[in-house]
Order: sequence, then structure tokens, then C-alpha cells
Amino acid sequence: MDRARRAWYLPGVSKKKPVLGDEQGLAFEDALAEIEAIIDRIESGKVGLEQSIAEYERGAKLVKRCREVLQRAELRVQELTGSMPGASGRSDSSSPPDEADDAAGVR
Repeated sequence: MDRARRAWYLPGVSKKKPVLGDEQGLAFEDALAEIEAIIDRIESGKVGLEQSIAEYERGAKLVKRCREVLQRAELRVQELTGSMPGASGRSDSSSPPDEADDAAGVR
């Protein structure tokens, strides 16, 4: 991700030092911004090996948190679209698309 896009994530992020183990309470956007900040610090070469390893470990935990949030969001969207009037209610994505899906460009 280039620096211009990274900067988009950073403005609202708290500048306080994060506490290890607080990933579960972090909002997706804050976790993503922190991952970007970690990448910047490691890529800058201004942190030592041990600090880089600690930063990498923190980043891995944040990535896991982001994936969990995205999975929950995806499930929620599937639930919502499945409960909409006229929705097919199909939860098995391996089933063949119907003609309406083809017409709408959905695969």
C-alpha cells in the first residue's frame, strides 16, 4: 500500500503506545492503521532486531483481529441478504448461479 493510502488510515488513530493483548477491543480501522504504522516503522530500519520482532508479532495479532472482524461482517451480510424479500436464501456458494444472478453479473 502506498504512503498516500496509508495516510488515509492514520489521522483518527490515537498516538498512544498500544498495549499488547488489547487487539480484541480494537476497531477494524484502528487495527488496520496500526498495522500500517508497524510496517512503516519496520521498513524505516530505525528499529532494532528485537523491536522489529515485537512489532511483527503485534502486527500478526492485529491481522488476525482484522480477519475475524471481516469474517463476522461477511457472515452478517450473508444473513441480511438471505433474509431480504426475494433473496434466494442460498448459503452454498458452490451451487450453480441462477439466471437472475447471471443477468445481474453475480457469480
